[in-house]
Amino acid sequence: MYEIVFQYGGIGFLMTHEILHTLVFDYRDAHKPLAGFWTKDAKCVEEQTRKTCGTFPTVTCDTRETFEEDAADLAAYRIVWNLYKKAYTRKTVVKNYESLDKKQLFFYGAAVVLCSPYGMVENPSHDTLHSNTYQRVNSLMSQMDGFSEAFKCKPTDRMIRNRARTCELYGVKADGKEKI
Repeated sequence: MYEIVFQYGGIGFLMTHEILHTLVFDYRDAHKPLAGFWTKDAKCVEEQTRKTCGTFPTVTCDTRETFEEDAADLAAYRIVWNLYKKAYTRKTVVKNYESLDKKQLFFYGAAVVLCSPYGMVENPSHDTLHSNTYQRVNSLMSQMDGFSEAFKCKPTDRMIRNRARTCELYGVKADGKEKI
């Protein structure tokens, strides 16, 4: 069971994130050839990052500098989550397996990839294009309805209060995109 969790939540996320860099770019740059396929509501990503930085303070928070990475993170999580849901419905689960269900395991697997024991320590060599790892995990999980469902979050829970608004960058729910 752990294999499928880490395939999707771990390596699946990382691969999808990197692939999305072919589509994700700073929405303020209108000269990119794929700009027409990008949502008109990309500022939502910056709003989410700012809100997360307030809810879960970290050592760095520059939404303009981290936009492309934050957007690739969010879009990758949504895509991989949808693929994972389809895959796990075809698998059998051993009852009472480590007290976590398949949905919860997905999010643990996804967070493990980004977590670091030094996530809150200021590091002079920190890659400033990526949000802090602590912020990345909390921002992404706040955006995922699947996270709220898996962990039965209430609207008053910190992770849910952290959601600025829902950011849909790709897919049928994305606002103002062209059809391929």
